[in-house]
Amino acid sequence: MGKFNLKKMQSILSEMNLDAWLFYDFRGSNDLALNILDVPKTSHLTRRFYYLVPKEGEPVKIVNGIEAGHLDHLPGKKFTYSSYSSLSSHISNALKNYKKIAMEYSHLNAIPYVSKVDAGTIEQIKSYGVEIKSSGDLISMFDAVWTKEQFEENKPVANALTEIVTRSFNFIKDRISSGKQLTE
Repeated sequence: MGKFNLKKMQSILSEMNLDAWLFYDFRGSNDLALNILDVPKTSHLTRRFYYLVPKEGEPVKIVNGIEAGHLDHLPGKKFTYSSYSSLSSHISNALKNYKKIAMEYSHLNAIPYVSKVDAGTIEQIKSYGVEIKSSGDLISMFDAVWTKEQFEENKPVANALTEIVTRSFNFIKDRISSGKQLTE
């Protein structure tokens, strides 16, 4: 827990020229969103939730009334739904000022690791007049960057690999220069 960073996320959205990032989950189907949003793995998720992070301003939580507390640890205004029509109304209102949003989607499923949102949900969100972009680059920039500690831990590995490559190419050079046969 403790990974979520609204300021960093909004900065990345601005850099990427995206209006917002819409997280979606149903029954634990989007492990990327759950990880980034710090939703505990032990959470009992049986209903859909949406979490909209705009590049500026306050996020929006859309949760089912039965499971209204799953996103309480995150900042933002909460809307609860109890029917498909109330869900649709909340989503429509949340998206009305946005044109280009990111979701865990990959065009033509080019990167299946990112494709966590089902086609029906993608169709539903597009029906509100927004263009959906893949959140793959956002995920990398937000979630796949080493800490200083991780960088320091990997310096010996990088040094060892550099030495291995250098020795290997020197060996190959020496064999070729001396006219000796070289095999695998």
